[in-house]
Amino acid sequence: MSIYGQNWQFGPDIGVNLMPVEDSQFGLTAQPAFRGGALIRYQLNDHWSFRSGAYFSQKRHAYAQVDSGQINLFGQEDQIPGIENVDLSTYEYTNGSVSQYYVEMPLIAEFNWSTHHVFMGPYLSYQLFARSRIEEISEAPALQVIDLDALDPDGQLSAFLPEPYSYSFRESASKSGLNDWDAGFRLGGGITVDRLSFSTAYNFGLLSFRSDKASSAFQTYQYIQFSVAYAYAYAFGFGLKKD
Repeated sequence: MSIYGQNWQFGPDIGVNLMPVEDSQFGLTAQPAFRGGALIRYQLNDHWSFRSGAYFSQKRHAYAQVDSGQINLFGQEDQIPGIENVDLSTYEYTNGSVSQYYVEMPLIAEFNWSTHHVFMGPYLSYQLFARSRIEEISEAPALQVIDLDALDPDGQLSAFLPEPYSYSFRESASKSGLNDWDAGFRLGGGITVDRLSFSTAYNFGLLSFRSDKASSAFQTYQYIQFSVAYAYAYAFGFGLKKD
């Protein structure tokens, strides 16, 4: 890397947020999310610089919920042989995945030596929009094995019973229940070749991504970030500096 005296540097900065997302079957899995924007760096001296910029950053999380109830057979239980061995519970499974899209501004202090650099600093993000995918499954195991036609030939009882099995899937653009703000701290390092920088960082979120903190646990984004940046050096009044 050619070291410039006190000057400004600008350029594109693109990368990936590697988000740990909980899978109900396999535990935590990692899913990539896009991040890209423009960096601004001020080179204070041969070793220290400060950088910021504006970025479009995608972050993801998933959730799973199980609710259960009990089937009410309105006193007809004794008419069903073997009912004592049947599970009269009902189950509702909800699986959701949420992508939040932010405009993000970091404020990073960077230490450079040779071709290496380490950096740390805070970031602040504001949510522009969100996308959700929600899968809902309702299941009543007893009603899958009980012959309701024999028990209730007129269909009067069936009208008050849940479906033996139902499935629904929907997508939503609502930001309801999501916190518009995200803030945290970034720590990382990398290498620089000429003006091309390769960096890896860990992001510690400080704000819950849910806005309703009374009904859900405090959950923050904690994730690894990979980025590639190309910086043009510029000294005001002199234009681009050549090697």
